Amino acid sequence: MKAKTKDIDQLLKEGSLLAGDDDRLKLHRLPTGILPLDTILGGGFPRGRLTMLVGPESTGKTLLAQYAAAAQQKDEKLPDVLLVDAELSYDKSWWEASGVDVSKLLVTQPTTAETAIDLIVAVMEADKKLGMIIIDSIAALTPAPILERSAEDKTIGLRAQVINLLLGKVVAVNRQAVIIVVNQMRENIGGHEEIYPGGHGLRHWSHIILRTRREGWIKDGETRIGFTLEALCRKNKTAPPLGVCQIPFRFRGQIDFLQTYIDEGIERGIITDRSPYYDMPESLGGGKFLGRNNLRQHLLEHPDVLEILKEMVQTKGKE
Repeated sequence: MKAKTKDIDQLLKEGSLLAGDDDRLKLHRLPTGILPLDTILGGGFPRGRLTMLVGPESTGKTLLAQYAAAAQQKDEKLPDVLLVDAELSYDKSWWEASGVDVSKLLVTQPTTAETAIDLIVAVMEADKKLGMIIIDSIAALTPAPILERSAEDKTIGLRAQVINLLLGKVVAVNRQAVIIVVNQMRENIGGHEEIYPGGHGLRHWSHIILRTRREGWIKDGETRIGFTLEALCRKNKTAPPLGVCQIPFRFRGQIDFLQTYIDEGIERGIITDRSPYYDMPESLGGGKFLGRNNLRQHLLEHPDVLEILKEMVQTKGKE
């Protein structure tokens, strides 16, 4: 018995075995600065864990990844971001619109899924400042055998096998980087079940599954200038699941942060909604405003009041 106890003590010293309260087991997060999104995630994207962004086309999946990348680049200890652009859709102007410094963004466009695996693992081992890995998208990662074979050859299940190998390696090796994989959502043939390319193993490896969809248009008169992005946490192993939020996005490539603070202020009872009027509390200088546009204009003209609102919203969000 003494020998076994000694062996355990040695494992603890080596770091192979950890006590439950060890700081190395603590979950760290990356806040995106998009308050409603950070709230449903549990404080931001978790480090060393895998988050899958899924949804129909053009619903803001890559957009959320871009804003996460911009937030990660502000981390002085882990500023490096690796983008695996499997879809060959990288456009630096869109990434810049989200606040990303593209001169410091690492981009690779692998021809096969196997190439992507090797490169991701190599970067993780070599770059000690790597803070984020984005794979866009899982559906576009093609195993080499599929490219080499003819259309008649059977490759059923091959993509899922390679994707599971990729995610298994990334999760096993990585402990510090936020891992974000973008994926498409499709309907199963002959049924209404929604499925993800890459196999069911994706649901196992994903600690968070964030589903996006377009929920209404933002208009200037009759012209559509953006849409409301709705995000739902279908799975969350790091915080309570099924949280949902709405984020206003404009087609020029930017999230309307001011509108998110107004919405959160109303949601948290800081601003009283007496439609069509909105009442501001005395702590924000008071006042009654007819319509959201007037309230919005007031906050734009009084940045000091807006800063207080931001602080109040963030404080209430932590309660």
